Amino acid sequence: MASISCPTEAQAEAYISTVAMFLIFASSPKEEKVHLRLPSTWRDLWKELSQCKKDQDEAADRHVLGELRSMIAEYGGSDKDLNERSTGISPDKEPRVADWHQWQGNSLSPPVRSEDIKALWASKSSTSTYQHMLTSRMSLPIWNFKDELLDAITDNQVIIICGETGCGKSTQVPAFILEHELTGGRPCKVYCTEPRRISAISLARRVSEELGERKGDVGTFRSLVGFAIRLESKFTLQTRLVYATTGIVMRMLEGSDDLGDITHLVLDEVHERSIDGDFLLIVLKGLLKRRSDLKVVLMSATVNAERFSDYLGGVPIMNVPGRTFPVDTKYLEDAVEVTNFNADSGSHGGAEAVEIDDDDVKVPSQIADLQGYSPKTLTTLAKLDEYRISYGLIVRLLETISEVYSPYSKAILVFLPGIAEIRRLNDMLTGHRTFTSGWCIYALHSTIATDEQERAFLVPPPGVRKIVLATNIAETGITIPDVTCVIDTGKHKEMRFDERRQLSRLIEAFISRANAKQRRGRAGRVQKGLCFHLFTKNRHDNIMPGEQTPELLRLSLQDLVLRVKICKLGGIEQTISEALDPPSAKNIRRAIDSLVDVKALTAAEDLTPLGRQLARLPLDVFLGKLILLGAIFGCLDAMLTIAAILSSKSPFSVPMGTISQADLARQAFRKGDSDLLTVYNAYCAWRRVCGGSTAMSEQQFCQRNFMSQQTLSNIEDTKAQLTTSLADAGFVTLSEAEKASLNKVRYWSRKRSFVELPDRYNSNSNNDLILNSVIAWSFYPKLLRREGKGWKNIANNQMVSLHPTSVNKGVERPPQWLSFYHIMQSSNKFYNAHETSPVESFAVALVCGEAEFKMYSGVIVVDGNRIRFALDEWKTFLALKALRTQIRQIMTQAFRSPGRGLSAQQQGWLDVWQKIFADVKARS
Repeated sequence: MASISCPTEAQAEAYISTVAMFLIFASSPKEEKVHLRLPSTWRDLWKELSQCKKDQDEAADRHVLGELRSMIAEYGGSDKDLNERSTGISPDKEPRVADWHQWQGNSLSPPVRSEDIKALWASKSSTSTYQHMLTSRMSLPIWNFKDELLDAITDNQVIIICGETGCGKSTQVPAFILEHELTGGRPCKVYCTEPRRISAISLARRVSEELGERKGDVGTFRSLVGFAIRLESKFTLQTRLVYATTGIVMRMLEGSDDLGDITHLVLDEVHERSIDGDFLLIVLKGLLKRRSDLKVVLMSATVNAERFSDYLGGVPIMNVPGRTFPVDTKYLEDAVEVTNFNADSGSHGGAEAVEIDDDDVKVPSQIADLQGYSPKTLTTLAKLDEYRISYGLIVRLLETISEVYSPYSKAILVFLPGIAEIRRLNDMLTGHRTFTSGWCIYALHSTIATDEQERAFLVPPPGVRKIVLATNIAETGITIPDVTCVIDTGKHKEMRFDERRQLSRLIEAFISRANAKQRRGRAGRVQKGLCFHLFTKNRHDNIMPGEQTPELLRLSLQDLVLRVKICKLGGIEQTISEALDPPSAKNIRRAIDSLVDVKALTAAEDLTPLGRQLARLPLDVFLGKLILLGAIFGCLDAMLTIAAILSSKSPFSVPMGTISQADLARQAFRKGDSDLLTVYNAYCAWRRVCGGSTAMSEQQFCQRNFMSQQTLSNIEDTKAQLTTSLADAGFVTLSEAEKASLNKVRYWSRKRSFVELPDRYNSNSNNDLILNSVIAWSFYPKLLRREGKGWKNIANNQMVSLHPTSVNKGVERPPQWLSFYHIMQSSNKFYNAHETSPVESFAVALVCGEAEFKMYSGVIVVDGNRIRFALDEWKTFLALKALRTQIRQIMTQAFRSPGRGLSAQQQGWLDVWQKIFADVKARS
């Protein structure tokens, strides 16, 4: 083009634009009419360029054909062979998924002789510490079944242990297997899966101590026991018993289809019916046929073990009794009777009606059939609404227990559905004359700081009694050892994912009979206990379901679909339909379609390069995409931090009675009109304080701004683990010094360290426009469009509101577009969008979805009219299409070949992209 000149600058610009438009649109049959919008002079130029391109293509074809004929002739072939041989390049074999924490290919148990194994165990079991702990272990009910259990495991490939809470199955069964194998001089690797992270860690520590090991040894070379949870693992070459979350074992299957390093697999708490647990059962049905040497033990706390037995081909069941003391069980009618409670207008403590599970049929209690209750009690029961929590009754009942049932009042555990209910009751109790002196009131909830929660486990001093307000976290996951009385509201909050609307609903529902049994069992751990269920006996016996709804039937199936593909188990729908309680084919189909939407699957249900990368990360598809794009577009620290927060919990902590003050503190960190950047800004302020840039101490900063030091530290740890995952996948390239710095954060605890990412991955971290755009690109199609005074979800055209705590709630000049992380239906039936961030229209058009550039009509259509943009200026139109094409190619290359550097041309396009965003930010 250097040899071409034009008489005027305008003609030169038009000439260059026509050539550029030809290079972009000429290869697209859909845009063959584009040139008709041009003036006649430039239409003629277009035709000349078309003819020139055609001549060049034909010449190239002739050259290739000649080369092929020469090659065939050299090897003695003929032209006939040319028509019979494929000239295409065979695709590389699909790369195997990266090993998860190097589980496979590196045996965690070093090969040793039988004599060495026996000597190792003889040394361990002869210590005084082991013998002392053995006395305590022998008092557990399951100890009496030790020989019977080991014989059953030896004689069968699979067995089911049905043991009541407190029998010792979670700690003893894996230990029995380990001791039995080591005593016989046989190498072993026992994995015990747990549904919760806290359970995996606490059980590993307990078993390590029971084997005579010192506190803190678990996961070290001095211990036989380790644990593995998402983003954190503690094990060594000496580890022979690993407590792992079920998801970790699923990740291991992605790297190896036969779990070849494991000799025994114990699945604990299978009755909880988690998605990971049910999917693991699907995989095991096929795996047991290939691994006849693998021993599997299923453990459940409920009596409904026959279904699991039938599912696995009629495997034997062993029943083990618990060690709980008897619990005097009472119901709503008893609570009303003993408190002489009157259901007046304020009996519910001013609470509004809550949304209850739509499937829960409201059946009137058989009040008239009740015998032995006063007429006043029957009248009160007729007025009370079981679907609403009566806070007044709970307070009255606590007073009665403290006076009438004082032997049971040492430690009272109250089960409530959620944090809002905990706060309400806490405020009522702390302002009540009876409980202001001689009582300690604690709260247990995942959003409350860990150090505050730990106080609930402490035994109060003599003369002081305690009340613990908790959700179902205290039902099975953790144990408060000194509880003697339970008050059970009979409700819990259950997450349900609406596949049709693609939104989550937090439903307040009545618990099952199995849940009620677990709750009242908490009162009989140390002595005879007392339990008040605040629902009628009729509801318990005749209306409540026997078991909780499996997660497979109520949560999103996206991650499950990816696992089916990465584990190469066959067809998605066929594999998932083999579950114990399979979801509907329609919901499976919707999950597949949603993954096609985010470009993790092709229309043919094959994994895309992005899908393979997402399957390697311990995050959901949207958060996984967030950190991948953060690495590509130079804002990795922000995206890693946001992913760490969304995968755990917010660092903001709201102590009881401080909601308004805490909200003001959070609003002070407002940044980029984004909920996510606001939290990130608060996190950055905390790091600056920890780095000594201010005179304020870390503790002062956290107290003043209602933030949790423990949660912030956990976020930093999670960032380190996620950075390691990116490095393992090749997405982040680190020097040896940078790797050493990262390992310091992960493994050293003497001095606080922070994840320091290289500047090359953070060149755009100060540009809010880029940060919000990357968030929107990652969460797409989770996008809201401004409609009048409200917001419409582009995925289903449903009107939604913003959560009351959002920084975008009630702003004077709302943006046109908002991305969000999730939508939940609130108790007042409104759909609220959470974690919102604004995004510019040009940013949406640049990356989101599949875009069709209709040059002839001047319209950009995204995902079949889901989004439409009309542009009057054809040069802007042309620039957007060119830049979009190049940016998408850069992303695809990064997903397909992580770590591969950009070409000079690609870097040039990325520089153009960066300059555009910098200019837009400067003008805003």
